[in-house]
Amino acid sequence: MADEVTQTELEARAKSEPHIQLPEWSHAAREDPGFFRPFAELRTHVFADGQALPRKYRELIHLCLLAYRFAPDRTMTAHLRRAKDAGATSREIMEGFETALMAGGVPTYLHGMNALLRSEGALPQAD
Repeated sequence: MADEVTQTELEARAKSEPHIQLPEWSHAAREDPGFFRPFAELRTHVFADGQALPRKYRELIHLCLLAYRFAPDRTMTAHLRRAKDAGATSREIMEGFETALMAGGVPTYLHGMNALLRSEGALPQAD
């Protein structure tokens, strides 16, 4: 079937798109490529450098939204890594969470900072 995602393609994408390593997305890529491919294309577009907004800032915005939504630790960790890979410093990430506090409240700030500090080894990893 032309719409099937081969294991080789999945492994290649996993190297450039770490979220595919999550079992939920890996399953979707294998079992429902008609759903997965458009999602993956949108995600690639959203997190690429834009005409006005570099990837680093897109990741910072996303991190703040994830903190507001109390995203799981593995999601926060993955996007912290992506933000840093895009050039964001720990200070920039912290200031993003400080800004998010204004709309999301103290819990948003604490969730984001907790993830940042865990990713840097300043706090123990969550169970």
